Amino acid sequence: MGRLVSFFLQRGMLVNVLVLGTALLGASAIIKMNKEAFPPINLGHIFITTIYPGASAHDVEVNITIEIEEELEEVVGIQEVRSTSSEGMSVIQVVADENMGDLEFQRLFDDVDAAVARVEDLPIDIEGRPSLRTVTSDDIPFIQIAFSGSYTELDDFIFKTEDRLRQLPGISAAILVGHPEQEVNILVDPVKARGHFIDLRLIASEIGKRNLEGSGGTLESFVAEKKIVSVNKFEDYRDVLDTNIRMSADGFGVKLRDIAELKLEPEDRKLMVRNNGAPGASIILKKKAGANTYETSDAVHAFMESLELPEGVSYKIHVDSSRIARDRLNLVISNAIIGFVLVMGILFLVFDVRTAFWTAFGIPFSVLFVFIILNAVGLDMNMLTLAGFVIVLGMLVDDAVVIAEQYNSNRESGMEPHAAATSAVATMWKPVLASATTTMTAFTPLLSLAGLPGQFVWVIPFIVVTALLGSLIDSYLFLPVHLAHWERSHSSDKAEPNNRSDTSGSRNVQKKAFVHKLEGAYRYALWHGLRFRYVILGAFLVLFIGSMMLMRFGMRREAFPQDAAEGFYIDVSLPSGYSLAKTTEATLAIEKIIRQLPENELVGYTTRVGTNSTDTTAERGTLDNIAIVMAYLTPFSERDRTAREIMDVIRDELRPVSSASQFEYTVELQRIGPPLGKEFEIRVVSNDDNLRYNRADEIKSFLSEQAGVLEVDDDRVIGKDEWNLKINHDMLSRTGLSVEDVVQTLRIAFDGMVVTDLVTLDQTLDFRLRLNERARADRDFLKLMPILNRNGQMINLDELVYIQPQPGTGQIHHYNGKRTTTVFGTLDVDVISGEDVIRKVDAQFGSSRDVYLSYAGEPVETQEIFADLLIAAVIALLGIYLIIALIFNSFRMPFVVILAIPFGFIGVIWSVFLHGYPMSMFAGMAMIGLMGVIVNDSIVMVYRILTDRAEIESGDPYASWDYIIDGAVSRLRPILLTTLTTVLGLLPTAYGIGGYDPFLSQMCVALSYGLMFGTLIILYLVPSIYVIGGDIHRVMLKVRSIRPSGNA
Repeated sequence: MGRLVSFFLQRGMLVNVLVLGTALLGASAIIKMNKEAFPPINLGHIFITTIYPGASAHDVEVNITIEIEEELEEVVGIQEVRSTSSEGMSVIQVVADENMGDLEFQRLFDDVDAAVARVEDLPIDIEGRPSLRTVTSDDIPFIQIAFSGSYTELDDFIFKTEDRLRQLPGISAAILVGHPEQEVNILVDPVKARGHFIDLRLIASEIGKRNLEGSGGTLESFVAEKKIVSVNKFEDYRDVLDTNIRMSADGFGVKLRDIAELKLEPEDRKLMVRNNGAPGASIILKKKAGANTYETSDAVHAFMESLELPEGVSYKIHVDSSRIARDRLNLVISNAIIGFVLVMGILFLVFDVRTAFWTAFGIPFSVLFVFIILNAVGLDMNMLTLAGFVIVLGMLVDDAVVIAEQYNSNRESGMEPHAAATSAVATMWKPVLASATTTMTAFTPLLSLAGLPGQFVWVIPFIVVTALLGSLIDSYLFLPVHLAHWERSHSSDKAEPNNRSDTSGSRNVQKKAFVHKLEGAYRYALWHGLRFRYVILGAFLVLFIGSMMLMRFGMRREAFPQDAAEGFYIDVSLPSGYSLAKTTEATLAIEKIIRQLPENELVGYTTRVGTNSTDTTAERGTLDNIAIVMAYLTPFSERDRTAREIMDVIRDELRPVSSASQFEYTVELQRIGPPLGKEFEIRVVSNDDNLRYNRADEIKSFLSEQAGVLEVDDDRVIGKDEWNLKINHDMLSRTGLSVEDVVQTLRIAFDGMVVTDLVTLDQTLDFRLRLNERARADRDFLKLMPILNRNGQMINLDELVYIQPQPGTGQIHHYNGKRTTTVFGTLDVDVISGEDVIRKVDAQFGSSRDVYLSYAGEPVETQEIFADLLIAAVIALLGIYLIIALIFNSFRMPFVVILAIPFGFIGVIWSVFLHGYPMSMFAGMAMIGLMGVIVNDSIVMVYRILTDRAEIESGDPYASWDYIIDGAVSRLRPILLTTLTTVLGLLPTAYGIGGYDPFLSQMCVALSYGLMFGTLIILYLVPSIYVIGGDIHRVMLKVRSIRPSGNA
């Protein structure tokens, strides 16, 4: 190492070039990198969606969902399959095994696609084929624009706006929700159709034959070739009325206009959208992968500001991910700058200007070094990448402090600058390397955390490890050159070091007076502490045990705290039979309550009637009697109340309103961070509906009596009452009809069927065939229904089919192929946790042979997260032990160092508890990272003490005390400096001086106080443990010396 340092000392210009190159490349990387709020993640989910118009939930389940699920059973790599069968739609969610890589996931997607393609028995009248899509962070809506206005006011304007937004640079998709395109409804009068011996299937066939366009080939001639084109398409939608449905040879017959009328209406997607208290529609924008977040957002805002809004139309931007990215990045950068200034201040306070400047120089160098690496591997700049910098900010000078302090000591002893620099690195490179590698080892296992949380936070340990690597490069190679060359070029005092004045400030390399006083006080305290070393050890043990009990029984766990959540949902359900209009009327009372929130808290709100999906891009509803209200709040820093506190007020105001309007509701938080599910989810799995529903009701009743359970509900949705048609198959066969003929006729009659379209350059206009409104509302529709057999005879369906009324099921849920009902709810997390709920339910009910309980949601994910953190902690501890063993060439001595680690957790636990925080994933990461940080100073102290072990092995304990005290005192300044620089780098983020973030603030609080308490352990407990080790060693020697004489 000495030769390498000498090489760079002799080539100062090379060092300057390398530093300048790092600065230029790092600055270029910062400019080029895209800025996002959170890192990109792949949820590992594949959604299979099939549209089956007019089908009941049971029909969808039997004919689509089960068919596909059975094929999926053969696919390898699936963790679980969840599905929902609702009226007209099947949605199957395939969850991949955790930790599946991108290539493996792509293979799984291909296998799932192939499995779906193998399904041969799907109904012929589904829309297209089942569609597959994956969900990544790129699919998360980038900007949500909520328009208010009537359908006619929005009609032409909204489509043009959607099209122009889609064409903006950086936008990958613009999804219009709540304003369907118009279609032509061909409304057949069944009485007239029967009178002309025409049924709906014949009408559909004839219209399809009429509206065709095609090519007839090429006509060759001596002059030129001519293309023969056959054009029979409609030029105007009203041309369809001239379609001949039945025509005789003499030219008499029936045209469509004789039996039907046309109505130009919006497509019925069973969904109504209201924005900010008025009818409207929303445009959801998605950003292209890799597109610049800020530039794309600015382009959207500029376009919207330039729009000329029609009279009666207004808009609000409810969601803008770029705003979240700007706010998060700004607060992290602000806190980092404040931390950097504080670190600089402490360095200038303890060191002279030269040493302080070049020691602090390691921070920007390491930061730029990391940005070069980030840009090279294609990572974005987001809140968590910058969080890594905040955490490691103060650590970046730890290595430099040790080298600089040793350099100053060498200069004080009379060495020349070059010799002092070479000796400083040669003397301290091993403990410095050990300190850095132990910190890297502590953070490295966090790179392998499983699942979505691992994808979310892995970049933090990556930043820490990479930055520490850059810090080592600076401390070993660049810092010695800067210190030595700066002193040579700026020193005007040519006197020998031994002749220099001892007054403070006469030479920059001399210690400051207050450091001597501090060392004297520490020497005195440590000497008395070693006298009571067993008392000190016992006190720390008691405090450690008490802290562990506090963490286990007195603190709640929440993997990702939601203090900064910026919205909530209100899921609404009404009695069966409510129409969209009546459901909309019921939601007006909810909107009125939300509208009363102050302006500094509420951005806006959206009501979706016909769906309870939180997916803002959902374009179709499922049931008329359900709705969801989405409230969007201002940033956490701009309001006095958290989202949970606002939700509590909303719940109180909703209770009397819900009773009067006869609706049930749950209020759920719109979570930030990776999706972990609801606050608790209990899946009751059984194909026996009665057993499943009874068990779900028992669980709901049990939970409603538990303190802290605010709301409890399940995912049962009562659909419309159904008329189950019972067919007399013998009579049906005699008429020459099939079941398929009857079902197809009924589906066309009531839900309609798109039979053709009219395509222009501007739009595609669909033609939907169905019975007119009066016939669809007639309970005696079977008598009116026109249906022909293969011989052209009109058949009376009321003679073949009879109606059996039955209650309808709105949605049918499956879990791994079995019917399931999920019980969920919301909690007062200060009273009861999701984990407590699951433990109580499992103890009270458990699984049986007929009914199986499966648990999901946030508590299950939280348990897995902390289990992974425990594994990471064990791996980190083993790695740290092995590194220290290699440094000290001993398997016994590392125990003296690592025994300080568990006691360091005391500071983390109490700081989190006293600040009122839950034990989060970030606090757990802080505890693991703290393992490496704490042993850094411990290694430096023990390494210095172990330089000469002769005194320790002598019989005089007080002689060994003097040597241990001298070694500890000599390391006081670098230990305090490394602690102060790290803590000061963290405190601005911990207390949100430059802006508060719940994730990072809790992590920084835990690290700061854990390190401060850990320093106390290093200064007093480590020397005590070392002396206790000497006591044990001497006792063992005495035992060995006595043993032979005792056996004689």
